Amino acid sequence: MQRIFRFALLALIALPIACDDDDDDGPTQPQQQVAQLRIVNAADIADVQVRRVGSTAPLAEDLDFRGVTQSCVEVPAGEQALVFSTGGVELDISAATFEADKSYTAFLVAAGSTRRAVIVPDDETASDGNNALRFINATSTAGDVYVTPPGGDPGAAFLAAGNLGPLARDNSLPGYAHRATDHTQVRLFAPGATTGNPRADFALAGLPASRLATVVFTADGFPAGPTAFLVTPCE
Repeated sequence: MQRIFRFALLALIALPIACDDDDDDGPTQPQQQVAQLRIVNAADIADVQVRRVGSTAPLAEDLDFRGVTQSCVEVPAGEQALVFSTGGVELDISAATFEADKSYTAFLVAAGSTRRAVIVPDDETASDGNNALRFINATSTAGDVYVTPPGGDPGAAFLAAGNLGPLARDNSLPGYAHRATDHTQVRLFAPGATTGNPRADFALAGLPASRLATVVFTADGFPAGPTAFLVTPCE
């Protein structure tokens, strides 16, 4: 009889402990879905900061001209707006619908006093034997983009983007051009020109396994620097 009483008492003590364990675990919270974002400052503006509307935490800060976030940042999936500013002065706001597990790049460009922020998806697939190249004109004047073998003469067959206007003054989003992987010299000429000194002369190198990349053309800036640089997507 005493043994039965002790067993019943132990069972009563254990019961609330088991219930407490169940309560502590609680329902499993779903993991937040996010997209990956790289941010690029292609405007001749120093100390650019980027944040999401509704958040005070910066996604990027102190991003100088030609600056690129080396590590991609996470953005919650869904419609999000990004605010680009410097010294507390708002430069532009750009919105996009981010898909979970997808890659995006945000560019700040300028042409004179016109500033524009653009968010583009990096969802292209390079065709067999080709690189998929996106060109961004972050200067103030239009130009022709040629992609040739090293040292090759620019001609109609190598024209990748004709009369490419300043992105800051354009409402469109830049797309991709597919060019042979051994065509690695990228030049920007004034519209209609193919001789003389190009406005930019860039050698493709360091492309990721996806063979996706963006070539950004800029003004010299102050102090003067490269007139083209490469941006690769998050992978």
